[in-house]
Amino acid sequence: MAGGRTAGEGGQDMRLTRENAAQYEGKLVDCRRMLFHYYPLRVVKHSTMGWMYVDRFHVMMRIPEEGIEFDSVKKAADDG
Repeated sequence: MAGGRTAGEGGQDMRLTRENAAQYEGKLVDCRRMLFHYYPLRVVKHSTMGWMYVDRFHVMMRIPEEGIEFDSVKKAADDG
């Protein structure tokens, strides 16, 4: 995938959790299989709510305890 990085050995799915969200802050996580989210998801830290994601429709949601599957990471484009 151009401009992105496949997560894990052999392209296996990875999971975005509240515990590992800091390493993906400001980046886009994407998934070939569209599950229950509108990918790509941008990872952000909210000042009072903690780790959140913003979907492609700009809806901000808290990262669920069970985490979110993804299979690639991309650098986020400037919102500018």
